[in-house]
Amino acid sequence: MARSARGLEELKEAVADVAACRIKTHPSRVIYPEAIEGAIKTLSAKLQPLLSRSNALRRRWIALRLLDGDDTVLAALTDYFVKNSREEGTV
Repeated sequence: MARSARGLEELKEAVADVAACRIKTHPSRVIYPEAIEGAIKTLSAKLQPLLSRSNALRRRWIALRLLDGDDTVLAALTDYFVKNSREEGTV
């Protein structure tokens, strides 16, 4: 089906509906062992003032990526903070 593009329009419509909040989603949440959940909670709390526009789920995802050693996320956060600091005149 993917090669023939059958269902592609329906998929695009579904993605647009989710993005526009016309479809309510129920994402699953993985519960990790206590030590990892504690680290996630600690990192999420430290991210909260830095990412105040983001919701808790996004902070959790970022914390998980940082714990996983995701260099891409770390680089993106660094770029974000440097850019915002320059705009605010603090760098």
